[in-house]
Amino acid sequence: MNKLTKYIISSFLWLLAFVAIFLYFELKNKYLFSFIEQNQLFLFDWDYVLEKISKPAGVSVILKEFILQFFNLNHFGALACSLLLIIVGISTQTIVKKINPKSMDVLLWALPMITQLPLIINFDYQINGLLSYIVMQLLFIIYIYYFYKNVYKLIFLSVSSIIFFWLFGAASFYFVISVFIYELFNNIKQSIYFSLPIILVFILARLSVYDYYLISNLSLALTPEEYYNRLLKPGIEIYFSWLSFPIIIILSSIFSKHYTNSLIKRLLNQAFQICLILCISFYMFKKEEYYTKDDTRKFLKYDYYLRYKQWDNIISESKNGVSNYLLNYAQNIALIEKDIFPEKAFFYTQKGIESITIDWSDNNPFIFPLISDMYFAVGNVSIAQEVAFKKMSESIAVNNSLNPRMLKRLIETNIIYGGNTGYSVANKYINILKTTLYYKKWAQEKEIYLFNDEAVNKDSIFGALRLNLKNIDILYSINNNSIQLKEMSCSAFSKKSLDYYCMGYLLNTDLDGFYKIVSTCYGEDILKRLPQSYQEALLIYGAQNKTDLSRYNISEQTRKRFLMFQDFAAKNFNRKDLAAIMKKSYNNTYWYYFMFIKN
Repeated sequence: MNKLTKYIISSFLWLLAFVAIFLYFELKNKYLFSFIEQNQLFLFDWDYVLEKISKPAGVSVILKEFILQFFNLNHFGALACSLLLIIVGISTQTIVKKINPKSMDVLLWALPMITQLPLIINFDYQINGLLSYIVMQLLFIIYIYYFYKNVYKLIFLSVSSIIFFWLFGAASFYFVISVFIYELFNNIKQSIYFSLPIILVFILARLSVYDYYLISNLSLALTPEEYYNRLLKPGIEIYFSWLSFPIIIILSSIFSKHYTNSLIKRLLNQAFQICLILCISFYMFKKEEYYTKDDTRKFLKYDYYLRYKQWDNIISESKNGVSNYLLNYAQNIALIEKDIFPEKAFFYTQKGIESITIDWSDNNPFIFPLISDMYFAVGNVSIAQEVAFKKMSESIAVNNSLNPRMLKRLIETNIIYGGNTGYSVANKYINILKTTLYYKKWAQEKEIYLFNDEAVNKDSIFGALRLNLKNIDILYSINNNSIQLKEMSCSAFSKKSLDYYCMGYLLNTDLDGFYKIVSTCYGEDILKRLPQSYQEALLIYGAQNKTDLSRYNISEQTRKRFLMFQDFAAKNFNRKDLAAIMKKSYNNTYWYYFMFIKN
């Protein structure tokens, strides 16, 4: 087989690998990349760039943020990550060929590529880790292919390790370790000289941590934790990919020195390597199963739909039920945005008060965008802004970067509040987004509202939310003075705000609190008609408390159906399968929820 044929076959196989990885990302992790993008923001601003590169690993961060801004584009994230993984594979194979030119029996070259794949799916692992890994490999290729004399090797290694540490961070430590191992097998006596760059990188790391306070601790300076969520402690699996590189150098060197012509021994050797690759790959994907399980992937899809206001897609996805409270929460945001929540709520999964309220006292950043979306949808600008600010603070702490999704929310809420302070803060954030590629147009469109109350008040969203600020204050005080509910002004959000509080009582099966609101507001402009779930809840309340419901316009069909529900439940109360039987006819009613779900 000539060289051209080998090259064509090799290229074809790499193309197949690229397509396979791309399809895996597209079919299984389509919404991952948009989710990652919203936690980073690249600014086309020299002060911003200079500030980043003035710290160790700053260039890797700049490259990461520059690439991630394009993850907004369909298919780009899958294409980019597939290409980067193929580069890792090709680079490793190139290194193995140089170390072990006698044979291609070393199959472990695939290990770094395979073990980096599940780390990409782990959205707490940042893509600058993969970029740094590639640069480490390229430097190693330059070293082993173009430097032969020890003095030149040491000069190149020392200089490149210093520069590499400053530009890309912890990967430099693995680079000098790998070179030392390579030289150890080449010439054990002279390998001692190549320990000097290791000491040099360690000194740089120590100075950065303890003297100049550029890095918070040594683990960030010398380990892959540099490329992980700073608020979390990574599992041991993050080290597998990084340690696999020096391990491959060791095994390639051993196989090169102990090459055998025995076909059986070579086949056994290859079988062992394949088993090792499969075992490590299985372990890696098992450790990352939180990020690969269906619930997580579905959440990423719902989060994408929320971000781009694709309410119908969420509702359609939820028709067959949702499996956890986050999906349930997102589903209800969509129902609220479509203004059908109290009418259709019990046609879909509901899991108690947690279906519309999430405890965020533990500062879980994962849920902040959802909470902000919920409160913005129901007209509660104050909490929507507070949660957006918390998510922004978390993004700065973890990634030293702004969150574009929450930055947009802060602009919206500050415009709604208005005044000199609100408009000034909104203007500051708008100027930030104007230096971006994908958010510039959106930011420019919002400039017309700055210090322009007339424009804000005329806007269908901003004006209605500004008008609704007083309504939220009234709803907060209903336990002390429910009569104030009659003072609520009628706007596009007043009904959503009122419905949110009413549905909270219903989901919590607090019919007394629900009746207190409805009995006060019914007949007013904000509650002229009763949604289906309200009618059903009132019938339960009336039956329990012997309350006259004649003033409420409850349909005759609903009344008759409730009597049938009561009659059937009473006659079959002792049946163990009562819930299953009644579900067939009443699973989309508040009565069924009240009797079987919440209780």
